[in-house]
Amino acid sequence: MTQATSVPIATGENEYTRYGFRDLIENRCAAIIQPDPLVMGGVTEFMKVAALAQSHDLPIAPHGKQEVNIHLASAIPNGLILEFYRGSTDPMWDKMFEEPLAIVDGYVSPPDRPGLGITINHEALDPYRVA
Repeated sequence: MTQATSVPIATGENEYTRYGFRDLIENRCAAIIQPDPLVMGGVTEFMKVAALAQSHDLPIAPHGKQEVNIHLASAIPNGLILEFYRGSTDPMWDKMFEEPLAIVDGYVSPPDRPGLGITINHEALDPYRVA
């Protein structure tokens, strides 16, 4: 499909292994790769896919939770753009973290705290708890 259109095709949010991404990348099935570290094996697998995409001159636009992906997109040379959800998918998103990311002049910066730099707001999540 990528050869049949001038519109850049993005894919990968429902791909769960680096081997699936390898096939997408090597067969030039997309112009933009969208791995989701929360479903594909975490940071290490994400970084392997990003390196493979970079070797084929393909950008990465991580799919999913911005508080995790901001660090990954910032750490790779082929990071393109960050999906940013703010209350658009579930009311829980806005309450989940003590210090939510903020867009300032169209940009967002990763937290400089240790690890992912996030603190879970457990009290705000209590209404969603099932066990």
